[in-house]
Amino acid sequence: MTTTGSGSEGWRAEIPEGVSAAAPCLDGHFPGNPIVPGAMLLALAAKELAERGMLVTRLGRIKFIEPLLPGRPLGMSFELSGERVKVTWRDGSCLLASAQMTVTTDDS
Repeated sequence: MTTTGSGSEGWRAEIPEGVSAAAPCLDGHFPGNPIVPGAMLLALAAKELAERGMLVTRLGRIKFIEPLLPGRPLGMSFELSGERVKVTWRDGSCLLASAQMTVTTDDS
C-alpha cells in the first residue's frame, strides 16, 4: 500500500495490485464471479487509520455502489474532520463505496 498526502485533514492510500484473486476473503464470495467483500474494504480502511494512530469506534452511512473485482487497483481517500472520517473507495475513476467513521486517537 502506498500513501500520498500527509496532511492531517486528508490523504490517499493506493493498492495498485488490488486484492489478490487468491485472497481467503474471496472463498465463496461468489464462486465463478468473485467480488471483494465490503467487509474487506472496511478492514483495509481501518488498517490505514490504525497506522496513523486512529481506532475506528463507529461506522455510519456506509454505501456500496459498485463491486470491486479481484486484482483491480484500489484507491482509498480519507477526509478527517475532528473525530469523523469520510472514506471513499475507488477503482480508477469509478466510485465503489463511501462511509462515515468515528475514530479515537492514541492520545485521546
